[in-house]
Amino acid sequence: MPKKILIIIAFTVIILLFGFNIYLFAKSGVGKSGQIIPSFLKKSQSKACTQEAKLCPDGSYVSRSGPNCEFTACPASVINKCSQNSDCQLTYTGNASCAPCDHSVSDYKCLSLDEAKKIQDERRKKQGIILCEMCLPQDRNFNYECICKAGICEKTEKIDTSNWESYRNEEYGFEIKFPKTWNDYIITEEKNRTRENYDFQKYKEVTSLNFEHPKKISSEGRPGEVGFSIIIFDEKNWKLAQGIGEIGRNNLYIFGFYPSNAAAPNDLLDRYNEINQILSTFKFTK
Repeated sequence: MPKKILIIIAFTVIILLFGFNIYLFAKSGVGKSGQIIPSFLKKSQSKACTQEAKLCPDGSYVSRSGPNCEFTACPASVINKCSQNSDCQLTYTGNASCAPCDHSVSDYKCLSLDEAKKIQDERRKKQGIILCEMCLPQDRNFNYECICKAGICEKTEKIDTSNWESYRNEEYGFEIKFPKTWNDYIITEEKNRTRENYDFQKYKEVTSLNFEHPKKISSEGRPGEVGFSIIIFDEKNWKLAQGIGEIGRNNLYIFGFYPSNAAAPNDLLDRYNEINQILSTFKFTK
């Protein structure tokens, strides 16, 4: 082989070895005594997370993980979701062996049926269920119940509706009640009404049922009205609607409500404040 070719080969090998050494240096670490340690000789430096646990709202626990040892996300909370009043249950969540007879205390919460059963099962395992009637004399207040409002179980004071007038809608399968102060209320119906939300997106209502108090003129001589609408949507159009509260849903429709935007004169304010009480009587009949 010619001497010139041998020199070229040798020079090429030297260049390659030099480049390889630079690569190893760049990937190396430094030992305790200052010597260079190639990366392929370094021990794994993976970080071990502390063995801690975080309590989530649904009662489950999550641990730390990942390169930054952060707590993993808690599962989505479903402790008080609902679609109608019967999905909710007033449940004692405190630690007392004898549950208070006063349902107004904060330890009585409105929970979904599954969550309520879970808490009761846990209490039964720990200390048993002792009814408040079996405890020493204490304050009693059972005038509370749960309603489903905007998809969330909400605790509210009970209202005596035994003498209220029922409105029953057979087409959409629901019922609400009106107090005597709303006698001769006016109802109108609008179907397939198209509206725009705040983002100027159009949506369509299946039906809007509009309820108005019969008194239109106040004793002060100023015009005014009090009323509300129960608006029925399909799933697609409900997602586009804005500023409308939910009072229930079934397999076909979502039921929203909207109070009248006309200013109520002073002597009709009591009637306006009764709207929430009326809506709390909403229930499905089929």
